[in-house]
Amino acid sequence: MIVVTGHQRERVEAALAGLPVEFVHNAHFADGLGTSLRAGISVLPGQSDGVIVCLGDMPQVDAP
Repeated sequence: MIVVTGHQRERVEAALAGLPVEFVHNAHFADGLGTSLRAGISVLPGQSDGVIVCLGDMPQVDAP
């Protein structure tokens, strides 16, 4: 699993420490969601059949 970080990078990485994820930092996160998608997709293996995008910072969405 790939986690793209932007704002509060250190806090996100600390919260997910120990999980089997690969972090990719998007230094251009303030330029919009597209830059984060581009950052994450750019590190996918060439043989990937597809992706699932899950946003982690959606306002008004509560954890179950």
